Amino acid sequence: MLGDHLLSKTNDHLFNLQNSDEFLSIEKFTYANHRRYTFSGSTPYKESHLTPKRIIKTSSFLLINQLLVYKYILQPSWWFGEEVEFHYDVDENYARLADKIGHAYGGYYLSTLYTDLFLSTGFNWNRARLYGGFLSFIQLFELEYKDGLAPNYGFSKLDIYSNAIGILYYYLQHYVPFFQNFTPKYLYNYPKFFHDSTISSASIVENYEEMTFFISINVKNLLPTHYKNMWLNGLDLAVGYSVRGYNVIGEPRYPLKENYYLGVDLNLLSILPNHDSRWHWVAQTLNFIKLPTPMIEYTDDGKKNHLLYPLK
Repeated sequence: MLGDHLLSKTNDHLFNLQNSDEFLSIEKFTYANHRRYTFSGSTPYKESHLTPKRIIKTSSFLLINQLLVYKYILQPSWWFGEEVEFHYDVDENYARLADKIGHAYGGYYLSTLYTDLFLSTGFNWNRARLYGGFLSFIQLFELEYKDGLAPNYGFSKLDIYSNAIGILYYYLQHYVPFFQNFTPKYLYNYPKFFHDSTISSASIVENYEEMTFFISINVKNLLPTHYKNMWLNGLDLAVGYSVRGYNVIGEPRYPLKENYYLGVDLNLLSILPNHDSRWHWVAQTLNFIKLPTPMIEYTDDGKKNHLLYPLK
């Protein structure tokens, strides 16, 4: 059984801790048949255990987070310092699917991070998950509302729907665990690190020229039982999407080129052994970032083979 397998790979200290009446058992806190981790490396409380100290820590984190979002995302963004009368967006397709996928992924990732934050506060698994998705929606709605006041943008109903789709997919993975085998991953091709670039400066949240969105497929989980041992542990498949030509200096923005990708991916949770460590929570979180791997890129100009996409 899954629980027996997980417990057999867990040290005695954590085994005793997780089998107390206070915490969820390990087999009830998993993702795609792998252990999940909280900030502390343990599992959540069965019932919420809130303390003033934890509430103060969480409130401080949320305040600092809001200040950082303001300084590094909102302040250098498209609307800062300029406001007009609230209006709706008239160009919903300006970045093809990249913008809407980005909104959906944003809703998904924020829900995950805020859930982990509420778990560290002492909320139980059900409440933390509920509040995490709700807070994610509120923060993304705030950003969209600001778009509605920007001179060159506008409030987009489709963006709100996309945010909600990402959050709902996060919930769907819990209630229908089969979907945990399909993980959204994000790759940002930071030009100063990966290649010489003629990409114009832009806020990281709208620089679609340097973004690639992936779905990582846990093949081993999907294989019939008698074939699982034939598949390498930690090796997943990945399909991806990007737009190109969006932010290139000296070139017209339109028409945009849509690129598609097929390749492999690494699943950090499958590679690392189970252990009660905060570093495993870090690995769990970083697992949403797509690492450079062999990839086939399908473009309007034909097929390109990459040994380690996006390295050149």
